[in-house]
Amino acid sequence: MISSKSFCQDNVFPSIDRYKYYGLDNKFYISFMPVSLIDFADGSSLRFSADAKVYKGIALSAEIGYYTYLSDYFAKPNAKGIIIKPALKYYLWKGNKCNGPYIGLEYQYKHQTYFEHDSISVNSAGYAKTYKMTRYVNCINAKFGYLNNLTRRIILEMYAGAGIRFFNSSTDLPQTEYDGILRGEKYGNDMNSGYQVRVLGRHTYPNISAGIKIGVRLR
Repeated sequence: MISSKSFCQDNVFPSIDRYKYYGLDNKFYISFMPVSLIDFADGSSLRFSADAKVYKGIALSAEIGYYTYLSDYFAKPNAKGIIIKPALKYYLWKGNKCNGPYIGLEYQYKHQTYFEHDSISVNSAGYAKTYKMTRYVNCINAKFGYLNNLTRRIILEMYAGAGIRFFNSSTDLPQTEYDGILRGEKYGNDMNSGYQVRVLGRHTYPNISAGIKIGVRLR
């Protein structure tokens, strides 16, 4: 009996404390996405979101972000623009609480401008030029996530999703110069992100997303 009593004391096993936060109902919280600051493919962005419970186990989420000067170090130099991501979440908790695992449907809108620098050859004349790219993106994602209360106020949210991405890209570079861009491995523009950031026109691609959010529970 003495041994059992000892094992129940918080000061003996402090880690047991965290289990009492699993049943919290997170009616409203705000969060920040740290991983978006080091997105090498899309550029560095600062993103915040707010989640509010609207019914039993159902919550609405709204995320907004903008690109930062850190984008100069990634695939899209001097990227500017906004990201808006509303989402509907349904939590699978038996008590209709906004906690634990959830499934969701998310829409994303993005307007982005950035600059690329390439070597160009037109009529046998070669030169280097910096030009502007503009991109609009609409995306639909199905998500699966998990919301975990680390403390009564601090929240850790992890998620992954898949969907379809529609984008439309244009440039201020004349078509003759765009066609004259010298491509290849040594120019860093023939594959992966180096190629994708230079694509023009309307395109549809599959979309995969994953992320971590750190939040503060207000209600």
